[in-house]
Amino acid sequence: MKQFQSEEAKTRIDYCTTNQLIYRLKENSPQVFEANLKLRGLNATHYIYYKKGKIYDEGIDEKNIRWKEDEFLNHYQSNKWVIDYVDSPIING
Repeated sequence: MKQFQSEEAKTRIDYCTTNQLIYRLKENSPQVFEANLKLRGLNATHYIYYKKGKIYDEGIDEKNIRWKEDEFLNHYQSNKWVIDYVDSPIING
C-alpha cells in the first residue's frame, strides 16, 4: 500500500476512541490514516482507510485486513488511537 505522496500532505490529529476513528475515516474517505493503537505503553502503527462500507487496515506486521465496520469496532472497542497523519486518497485502492 502506498501510504503518502508528500510531506506537505501530512497533518497532525489527536488522540481518539475507536468510534471517533471510524467517524473520521468515514468523513475523510478514501484518505489514508496513519494511526497508532495504544496498548499499555506500546504503539502499534496501522495504515487505515474507509471505502465502500469497509475499513481497510494494514498493521505493522504487514497483514492486510478488510473489516466490516462493526467487526472493527468490536475488535478494538476499548482501545485508544493517536492519528499521526492523514494523506490524500490512496492511489491503487
